[in-house]
Amino acid sequence: MENDFASSPDELLTAALRFKADGWTNFTRAVESAQNIMNAHWSTERYKNILGERVCNLYADMYYRTPVLIFLSDGEDYVRDKPIYDICRGAVRQGFV
Repeated sequence: MENDFASSPDELLTAALRFKADGWTNFTRAVESAQNIMNAHWSTERYKNILGERVCNLYADMYYRTPVLIFLSDGEDYVRDKPIYDICRGAVRQGFV
């Protein structure tokens, strides 16, 4: 599921619970996929233009989007630091401060 603004939290949880575990846990692939999704759907709606400058408005959560990644797993795996750094640096490059 990605970029779903129409579903309620309960509907999203129900949809996530439909998935069944089948092994082959791969955290690195999951983080890389999350980064691709983040890049594809990035939005600057969370920023407000004040006097020509982009300023993050931390108090307008009802009106501005904040990127959220929920990572669920059915098992254990190892992920190197690089994929984690890559997704964080990618968010910074997109303008997330």
